[in-house]
Amino acid sequence: MLDKVELYTLLESLYKRYHKRRFICPDPLQFLYRFETSTDREIVGIIASHLAYGRVGQIIKAIEGLLQRMGYSPRRFLMESDLREIRTALRGFRYRFNDEEEIFYLLKGLRVIIESYGSLNRFFVIHFEDSKDILAVIRRFIREIKDQVSYNLRIIPEAEGRSAFKRINLFLRWMVRKDEVDPGGWKGIPKSGLIVPLDVHMHKFSLAYGLTQRRSKDIITAIEITEAFREISPDDPLRYDFSIHRSGIKAQLHKAIKQ
Repeated sequence: MLDKVELYTLLESLYKRYHKRRFICPDPLQFLYRFETSTDREIVGIIASHLAYGRVGQIIKAIEGLLQRMGYSPRRFLMESDLREIRTALRGFRYRFNDEEEIFYLLKGLRVIIESYGSLNRFFVIHFEDSKDILAVIRRFIREIKDQVSYNLRIIPEAEGRSAFKRINLFLRWMVRKDEVDPGGWKGIPKSGLIVPLDVHMHKFSLAYGLTQRRSKDIITAIEITEAFREISPDDPLRYDFSIHRSGIKAQLHKAIKQ
């Protein structure tokens, strides 16, 4: 187990090596860079992050196909199309466990929130100002989406469960942080309040270097790991998330090539 100085040195070396725009592709994050406005990006980000499971090539293909159906402005498609037009545009879409019905009701729930608050950014800001607890806001966000639709949405976890909420935390990282990798665009949510989007690579790294001893990839583990990073980078605990993820993928590719 590394001491704090040794861990900082390791993390900074990974950051300097991998935290670069050229390492983004292929990754669902790449689609956010197609859009200039945060109101478009937040819709693309929700879709891209929630389809981010499985093989990356298939993920990219699925997101690409869905965005083509939505046209040049996902915000305009969502807010200015009537529901029948949205259903028609989504007809035939399927990616693994998610079909056109799942995506339709996800979009319908998002639309109601945007109609009420003006944007997803505004929803998160209002409720974060009340609680100062991003997990509480995430749970409320999920409840509000599910309360608006008469459909069993499986694409997002149950609000009161012990899920790590990986995809929503990934979405929040994209929208809140702004640097060479994360495009940002949201205002009013501090990056210091974010939670690590806990995936396999982050969990393995955290176990190996003593950031957690918990084997469950749940929200308790995600918060524990986030707190460990906060000791090193108080204002930006997700500073190293992308570079750890990318280094894990590179290691997997190297292993596969050697085999």
